[in-house]
Amino acid sequence: MRKQIYLLLLIGVGCLGGGCQKVEMPVQYPFASEPGAQTELDQWLSEEFTRPYNIEVGYTRTPYRETDWPDNLPPNREKIRPLLEALKALWIVPFEQAGGTPFMKEYVPRQILLWGDVNLNSLQIGEINTSLGEAVLPVFGVDRFSTATAENLFPYVRMATFAFAKRLVQGRPSLLDKFAALNPSSFYYDWSKSADVSKGEYSFHGTPYSWKKGFFSNGAMESSLCDFAETLSMLVCLSVSEINECLNTAQELGGEGAKATLQRKMAFVDEFLWENFKIRREAQLTRVISASLKHYKQPHDAPAS
Repeated sequence: MRKQIYLLLLIGVGCLGGGCQKVEMPVQYPFASEPGAQTELDQWLSEEFTRPYNIEVGYTRTPYRETDWPDNLPPNREKIRPLLEALKALWIVPFEQAGGTPFMKEYVPRQILLWGDVNLNSLQIGEINTSLGEAVLPVFGVDRFSTATAENLFPYVRMATFAFAKRLVQGRPSLLDKFAALNPSSFYYDWSKSADVSKGEYSFHGTPYSWKKGFFSNGAMESSLCDFAETLSMLVCLSVSEINECLNTAQELGGEGAKATLQRKMAFVDEFLWENFKIRREAQLTRVISASLKHYKQPHDAPAS
């Protein structure tokens, strides 16, 4: 974990000296890879992720034995390639088509770590935010992965786009301050302790509880970074009609103010993507990803190792 602390310190110093500009960091891999001979799966991971995008994939005990989830076992290997094929098709390819290959190579997380089970905190509430930092994409619940329906695929695309959104605003503290100011109150809190939140898995689609408070998901209530990342992730994964349902429910339960807060956050994300990357969120991401989720077909049966 020392490398993570060192990385955070570097980012903090850079922000103090460089204002709100994105901090350029050298490529770092927070966790060491498992030594040993390369399998067919390893070769495929190298060809599909490491070479084109500089992403390392960790799926054995060694890469994450020092994290906060020592009892969460590595995933079944037969799930790994189908999962990553889906993430590439539903996350990387749409963003690459919208922003370009150099954009993706710069902003994708440097490491994807795979866990077999879901991530539950001490209260048995599901979470997707972690302390691993913006350079790591943790994917939980790999053993449950299925391509049967869009509902099955949705959580994994949400995890990927959430982590990617955090990367996009890494080193931009003033931007996050402006985003937090869109809320009636800039107060963030531990949402998982609320009596309105049920125990078990994370609500990837958001909940009426969050919408009526002006947040797109429960996890968005945790911090300005989570608020931004959850908002962007929800906006690119939900369909246009599903987003409108969130807005209408917010208005019904929280009044016009709750709906207006969500709309301000939508406008902020859209402006951020356009001004920084010339990406039109609804046309190039929302409509593409939500449609792809509904019609995704696994390319082929993949080798497990």
